[in-house]
Amino acid sequence: MAITMCCVASLFAQGSMNAYNYSRTDIKGTARYMGMGGAFGALGGDISTLSQNPAGIGVYRSNEIVTTLGIAGISAETKTSVNVSNNLTKFVFDNVGIIGTFNTGKDLGMVSYNFGFAYNRRNSYDQTYRVQYSNLRSSVTNYIADKSFGIWENDLAGADVQSGDAYDINGLPWLSILGYESLLISPQENPEGGYYDDSYEGLFGAKATGSGSLYVRERGRTNEYTFNFGGNVSNVVYFGIGLGIMDLDYEMTSSHDENLSNTSGFVPIYEEEDGDNGQVYNYPITSSNFSLWNRLKTEGTGFNVKLGLIARVTDYWRLGLAFHTPTYYSMSDYYMASVDNSYTYLKNNSNESRNDITDSPEGRYDYSLVTPWKFMASTAFIIGKKGIVSFDYEYTAYDKMSLSETDGLEMNDVNDDISSYFKAGHTFRVGGEYRITPQLSARLGYANQLSPMKVSTEDELNIAGMAPHYTLDRGTQYYTCGLGYRFGIFYADMAYIHKNAKSDVLAFSPIPSTGLTSEVATLHTKNNSFILTLGFKF
Repeated sequence: MAITMCCVASLFAQGSMNAYNYSRTDIKGTARYMGMGGAFGALGGDISTLSQNPAGIGVYRSNEIVTTLGIAGISAETKTSVNVSNNLTKFVFDNVGIIGTFNTGKDLGMVSYNFGFAYNRRNSYDQTYRVQYSNLRSSVTNYIADKSFGIWENDLAGADVQSGDAYDINGLPWLSILGYESLLISPQENPEGGYYDDSYEGLFGAKATGSGSLYVRERGRTNEYTFNFGGNVSNVVYFGIGLGIMDLDYEMTSSHDENLSNTSGFVPIYEEEDGDNGQVYNYPITSSNFSLWNRLKTEGTGFNVKLGLIARVTDYWRLGLAFHTPTYYSMSDYYMASVDNSYTYLKNNSNESRNDITDSPEGRYDYSLVTPWKFMASTAFIIGKKGIVSFDYEYTAYDKMSLSETDGLEMNDVNDDISSYFKAGHTFRVGGEYRITPQLSARLGYANQLSPMKVSTEDELNIAGMAPHYTLDRGTQYYTCGLGYRFGIFYADMAYIHKNAKSDVLAFSPIPSTGLTSEVATLHTKNNSFILTLGFKF
């Protein structure tokens, strides 16, 4: 059953952490660009700069066709009381483009006009990681129970709608409904007798013990198709403007597993009785081995505009400036979840076992995303005919991201979270090139993307959707090197890129007021890539 929901997004699909995930861009480009750490904002003359500083198109003096491909090895290691590693190898195809140059024959004024089209991969989401928890301090079931406080049990059971389906009730969080239906949460016992109608408990009570794991598989990419126009003014000032069309495709599957003993909660069982219609008996659950499985698929298309300038201050010194508008996305989320619960309950002083599989419907949510705007400042020094040293700084306004309904209504709660959780992001890039011979060049580069996170692992966060896990970015560094060879109108460049990213993984958000916490895992992702760029100038 597919259901198009028109409810509060923070309860179902989108949230601040998702917005950040879709707004991030990786440092990707040609082998020359990557060999110098992406520090090309004041240099230009490379197809990658069409997505960085569009003024780089004005530096071209001839037509060019170029493409880049390679292979990447991705390893992800998580550390808790148990260390777990996962490895992935993939083929990469990062860009292809064409530049057309039209010379005016003048030395002053407009020397040339340039047009360009390029496909550039802006981000890759491919990674797999697993976290092992050998001795749980709490349970995701308790997290679901706490987030369900205040929701009437009749609503979770769907008793107040004609269809009898709680997922049809506008505004109810689907994770609460799934948790209730699969017996991960139960109404909390009232000391004065009976059970509360709007308060719940999870399976991890005061005497509970257990182990668990979290498995996450992400895949997808963000691609940009750029259409650029630029020019060369008196071989001193180069300008450019670009229109970027973005295409986003993301898919996440996850499995949160727990094996619990001495649990809380109960299973309601209707039993026939002689002489009447029977009644429901609540039998205590004594153990549970369950798996919470999630799938989220996101598709989006958007556009942005980029403006740039490069000034040739002297023969040896260049400056570059660029501004990127936000990308204005139209997005769609498709999601569902399932619980496989094998549990034991006590009935008439004997243990009985059951295995239930409970599925949510397939949901869809459409919305709009505005990513951060960016500002870049660059400088480069040309050392005779032998070398180049280049520096870039990039400011990204992550705290200005925003989400809205398709009718333009702002998601104020989620946007307030964005302001609270994020600050501006800062990226620093430095690169150098040395010409060994007129044909052969060697390159080195380094880049550092600082984390824009304002929150810590102890802060309570509002996590959207049915998958309660999330990561907190702790920064990314790139170490690069490369070689380039020119032979006539053809050239070939190679580069090696080591990307080192760190983040914290939480199975669910802490709730300090209740002492409910998830063990924090450190995720260390290493990406080792070898890429080859082939180009033809004519």
